[in-house]
Amino acid sequence: MRAGSTTEAQRQKVEKLLGAAVERHPKEANLHVQRGDVLDLVGNYQEAEKEYRLALELDKDNVLALNNLAWLTALRSNKGEAALELINRALEKTGPVAELLDTRGVIYLTMGKGEEALAICRTPSRSPRRRRAASTWPRSTSCSAGAARPGTL
Repeated sequence: MRAGSTTEAQRQKVEKLLGAAVERHPKEANLHVQRGDVLDLVGNYQEAEKEYRLALELDKDNVLALNNLAWLTALRSNKGEAALELINRALEKTGPVAELLDTRGVIYLTMGKGEEALAICRTPSRSPRRRRAASTWPRSTSCSAGAARPGTL
């Protein structure tokens, strides 16, 4: 849904289907993550955060929930330290994965720590995929200035 254009009717249908799936399988962490993604996409950030937190209650090591909650915590709640704790937990599980390093870089930028964010651009990662957040960084501090790393998670 992020990569393509969807109609409001399509988004509502997905939201309804995920809601029904969560009702049938309330202990399935990944369903909460997916529901959180849809809520994030439509700008319902508080409810998205709740879904990511529910996912983490069910699976404390869910890397997607950790990453996405860290992103929202930094960008929507301006709680950089809390966001760093979340993304560092994810990175402890996976090692240097580009998508997670990207989130860490954005968190540093929200905290006014540009040098730390730039250092991440030089960090070797295990993922060749292009990353989501670098495209939102100011051009002068973007990893794209030194390496091709913007894209999606």
